[in-house]
Amino acid sequence: MSQNSQNEQQGNVHYQIFKVDSEPHCVWDVKLREKNLEAINSIDPDYFLFLTDLYYSHLQTSNKDKAAMAIRTTYYHAAETLFSLIAATMQAPYCIYAWMLRYWPRHVRSVIEKFFANEFQPCLHQDFSGKVNTWQEFVSMVNFGGVLLDKDKGNITEHFARFWHQIGSDFLDDRYRNEYNSLKHGHRAMSGGFFVAFSNDADEQSKKLLGSEFGSSFLTTRDMGENNFYTRKFSLNWNPQGCAYALKLIAFSIHNIKSFLLFVNKAADKIEVKLPENLEEFSIPQKLQPQPAFIDIDFNINLSENHIISKKDMKERVSLD
Repeated sequence: MSQNSQNEQQGNVHYQIFKVDSEPHCVWDVKLREKNLEAINSIDPDYFLFLTDLYYSHLQTSNKDKAAMAIRTTYYHAAETLFSLIAATMQAPYCIYAWMLRYWPRHVRSVIEKFFANEFQPCLHQDFSGKVNTWQEFVSMVNFGGVLLDKDKGNITEHFARFWHQIGSDFLDDRYRNEYNSLKHGHRAMSGGFFVAFSNDADEQSKKLLGSEFGSSFLTTRDMGENNFYTRKFSLNWNPQGCAYALKLIAFSIHNIKSFLLFVNKAADKIEVKLPENLEEFSIPQKLQPQPAFIDIDFNINLSENHIISKKDMKERVSLD
């Protein structure tokens, strides 16, 4: 990494130019490096492991539904933290704290979408430009400084890359975003999964139940134009144990990115990598995902343009003008 790219200076004031998604920013600070290292050192991936263990211990109690929902919410929180940290690392490794103060959730989604589409090169920090084109290359850089010394490290890189891609796909999926918003804002989601019965004949004994005890149901909106909309009930199935395994892997990922940031900022001699005891753990969250994963059964409302109430009429009716 280029030492000169870490910061520039005007008198006693240092500055760093960086992007948030595609928008340029410049942060000025007398103690830019010190604040950046303080922000990196304050990252605590063990926080998510603590919450996971705390809630998991209640899955066998009368509060199991609340514990399952808490695990699910923590999973989303951890995934959001991971991807904001990934985006910040891609774009502002020498002023992480400044990037975090300037971004909105839409910026993270945009950067990750571009990453998936291999269109993120213009967004990368100059030290990474041309060197990182895939999840695998980014994971390799984070975990091993971009050097794959042997087959085992290549295998580790592949597992992390696949895992990040998997949870990144969920992170960008509106179904899961709506569930997360329903969980964290007023706890609008109802706990409990659903089951679906399948049968090839009329014999009741031949019916097969698929589904999960755990999950959530929440309302989503469908736009009809002119601020008119209707709602539909959406249900998701998931396994809190699978979420707990994913949380462990996310916490390890956050730890490894933190270690990488300390390394590129010359605050550590090497990258300290955290790994699960068995690489098979990377596949557990997906294996524990119950099927069917979601269901959307509700009424559709179709209105002609003549029935849609205009925004002008709405304002008149509710006396907003």
